[in-house]
Amino acid sequence: MTNRGGIDQVKTEPSLNPSAAAQSRSDVGFLLAWHALAFALLLLLPGVKSHVPFWSADNPEFAASLFAAAYLAGVLLLLIIRSLGRTVGMMLAVNITISVFCLMFLYFLMSKPAPIVSRSIILAVFGAAIVLASLGFGLRRFRMPVLTLLAVAVAALLGFELYRAYGPQHLSTKRTESNISTAFYTLHTVAYRDSIPGTEVRGGGISLIGDQYLLATGDGRMYIFKWQQGDDAFSIKQLPYTVPANIQEFTADANPEGYSGKPNGVAADRLQGVQTWQFRVADVRVQEQGDNVRIFASHHFWKRAQKCFVVRVSSMLGTRAAFLAGDPRLHWDTVFEATPCVPLRGESSVHQNNPFAGMEVGGRLGFLGDQRLMLTLGDHDFTGIESKQMFSQDPQVSYGKTILIHLDDGTSEMYSMGHRNPQGLYITPEGDIWSTEHGPQGGDELNLIVRGANYGWPLVTYGTDYGSAAWPLNRAQGRHDGYQQPVFVWVPSIGVSNLIRVEQDRFPVWKGDFMVASLHAHTLFRIRMLDQRVVYSEPIEIGERIRDIVEGRDGRLVLWTDSSSIISLTPAEGTDGAVLFATTCGACHKAIDGATHAYGPDLAGIVGRPVASASGFQGYTPALKALHGKWSQDRLDAFLKSPQSVVPGTAMTFQGVSDPAARAAIISYLAGTQRY
Repeated sequence: MTNRGGIDQVKTEPSLNPSAAAQSRSDVGFLLAWHALAFALLLLLPGVKSHVPFWSADNPEFAASLFAAAYLAGVLLLLIIRSLGRTVGMMLAVNITISVFCLMFLYFLMSKPAPIVSRSIILAVFGAAIVLASLGFGLRRFRMPVLTLLAVAVAALLGFELYRAYGPQHLSTKRTESNISTAFYTLHTVAYRDSIPGTEVRGGGISLIGDQYLLATGDGRMYIFKWQQGDDAFSIKQLPYTVPANIQEFTADANPEGYSGKPNGVAADRLQGVQTWQFRVADVRVQEQGDNVRIFASHHFWKRAQKCFVVRVSSMLGTRAAFLAGDPRLHWDTVFEATPCVPLRGESSVHQNNPFAGMEVGGRLGFLGDQRLMLTLGDHDFTGIESKQMFSQDPQVSYGKTILIHLDDGTSEMYSMGHRNPQGLYITPEGDIWSTEHGPQGGDELNLIVRGANYGWPLVTYGTDYGSAAWPLNRAQGRHDGYQQPVFVWVPSIGVSNLIRVEQDRFPVWKGDFMVASLHAHTLFRIRMLDQRVVYSEPIEIGERIRDIVEGRDGRLVLWTDSSSIISLTPAEGTDGAVLFATTCGACHKAIDGATHAYGPDLAGIVGRPVASASGFQGYTPALKALHGKWSQDRLDAFLKSPQSVVPGTAMTFQGVSDPAARAAIISYLAGTQRY
């Protein structure tokens, strides 16, 4: 009885409930599917910003894949915890994910891998990882609906990336107009987008050629564009020339798949991860002499046999008519070549983070008379810290210098030294040479270039090392002692690019002021000088990374941006609502999306919106908060006529708009805006 009872007991107590086993298998299947899709989504996400799919070797945001790997590491840790019998819920998933990402952030802070992933991508991937990890472990009872939604999102994003990468290219110029309020002018901005196919290579420049503009993109394509006189009609066409920057050869050799051989005695696999999108055309400049033109372009060049790169200045000579007609007989000649030829890896190049810092090319061109061409050259990150050589302080090396090229005999000379990445150059009609130069973390400079002067990089800077509060080579932190001082310094950095001085009469109040373009700040800075001293700097927000700026023959300012946009800036004219709004209200308000606020709340979609209800704006006065109801057109008209009469105690202290037609135009403009 006892034995049989024991046998019966074993038979009636199964080791695993079939229903529970099935549930467990279902949970595991869901988790594997969910996190595989989540990983795919995190890989695809950076491409939305960079416009380059994650599988491209030239993706500037490729380092973001490390964050996707961090997500997988966190998920693996959570699955191990679950396998040990502990319940994994949303809070634990969030905590583990944050912990793993903190370790990844620490790695980036300590090793500074290149390129540094943009902050927006870091935040997007980090936020998405937390949400995806928590939902995967917290919403298993809704497994099929949420899994289906995630699969659809991944499929849609992947399809979009495939279409953008391999689908037909449909280009049609998109014209967008807006107005920007400044201290003296309301600027009428017209942005022309999609007229030029985007490129993975940032760079290039624009130059005047007659009454037209010559554009060279970062990857070497060349275009002519212009505005028809009198009607502001924009036209653009591609020329059949390409700047001789052999990007394809560099890309093939720098990241060789199946490449055999050992360049410079180093195994080819050590070259993996080279940022080939930094290999670029830096500038283009046109010299006009009667009916003849000479086109100059500065660019990287890869010497395949020696497995090293240089910066070259190439030129093309012909008549203006032949050049504009695309004459195939025109050809490029080499005017200047920097020395030495720099290997990606080897005895003279031991960059731990990035074997090719091509973004520090400098490369800006300018003329000092008919037979002298000025070139700025960056040091390509050879600072003596992460490399064996300190290029900027070595007089035998071209990099980290300004170079004066004598066109009549082909010789060149070092003009100044001690530069990091001088991406701006403007030579005034009086012969003064002005340059803008990237600092490290802080310390972007405006310099007056003096022959023979040493500007101190990398021994002194007003900036600091990335992720640090000091610059390791600076004996007196935050000072620039012992070397040529900059005229002005931006701290924090603005990501300075090129500069011009306003010479025409289109903006009479601005005549003689410098306009300094920026990449990181997405802003133009109007610099007022007095006796070579900066009196003030006025920021003018453009909203895009500005790569180059030129003043047209008609006085308009023309910008070339990293998103392949051409932007025209002219003084706003007329009495339409947009101009009146910018003139009357633009100093304090915007009308963009209802949520991007300036000093006052964004007014997009204000007609019909409840009073004092702009999303995210915290500066409403108690008087305005006490005014209930919605903004109707009649109510806006009364407020614009006399703000204090409608809302006693409002912060709107101006006297109001007395002209009924002007108020009606402003209200009509605001009625056509909408919140997003």
